Amino acid sequence: MNRNLEKIICILIIIIFLCPLLIENNYSLNTSDIEIKKLDLRDQAIQNITEAQNEIYNATEKLIYLETLNGEISDLVEVLDISVNLLNNATQMFNQTNYNESIYFAEMSKGNASQVILDANSRITETIQKNQQIMIISIIIIVVVIIIVIAGGFLIYKLVKKYQEKKLMKMKISLVDEGEE
Repeated sequence: MNRNLEKIICILIIIIFLCPLLIENNYSLNTSDIEIKKLDLRDQAIQNITEAQNEIYNATEKLIYLETLNGEISDLVEVLDISVNLLNNATQMFNQTNYNESIYFAEMSKGNASQVILDANSRITETIQKNQQIMIISIIIIVVVIIIVIAGGFLIYKLVKKYQEKKLMKMKISLVDEGEE
């Protein structure tokens, strides 16, 4: 029984001395876990903000290209403006160390910019097709006009030649008539 009592006392002493150390270590582990989670959120927020910035940049390039093709961009500019505002919100939340909100706004910004890129790509394709159709129609019109001009010139040539032949025939007839008199 003494032996068991000694073991229990040893265990109690260990618990009494080690528990505060364990609690302190556990607290510091929890603290560093919280700090690690916060740093992870911070890194995620930075990554999302960077991705949103890149998407906005890409969307801006697409809109500039679409505008050079004379495509309609006004509604896409409005959506991109919303994306920029969301990115500003994400940056503000990041500066306030509200990383979850920053991640949320950055993802929304990136999503809007991605949608602008998709819409711009489809409009670029449509605009290029329309421009190609206009070019084909213009080429056809030019070819038809050239054919009409050539045919008209040939027809005028034939008419002038016939007129000259008739005139020549009349002159021959009048010469023959004069010769008979």
